[in-house]
Amino acid sequence: MLTVSPDNQVLVNTLIPVNPKDKWFNFAISDEALFHATMLHSAAHHSMLVGNNELAEPSQLNSEAIRILNLRLGDPSQGVSDLTIAAVACLILFEVGRVL
Repeated sequence: MLTVSPDNQVLVNTLIPVNPKDKWFNFAISDEALFHATMLHSAAHHSMLVGNNELAEPSQLNSEAIRILNLRLGDPSQGVSDLTIAAVACLILFEVGRVL
């Protein structure tokens, strides 16, 4: 939902899981898969704000996150790690947001 406030600041309610004051950010910058999944949300959010429907950069970020996750899923310990599950959840939220 996009709303423009009286002082021309844009306030957006989205499924973006990133809040710099939250612990998520620390995890996102320390894990490659979660970083790409988080950046995917940011790039898509930016595209939405500027009215650009071309999702070239978000598509690349999505592909890279999935590539990293596919490698991890072959490892019994990494495949079920909290960071892997968080990255998968982040990608699911992205797909749900695209449908809505």
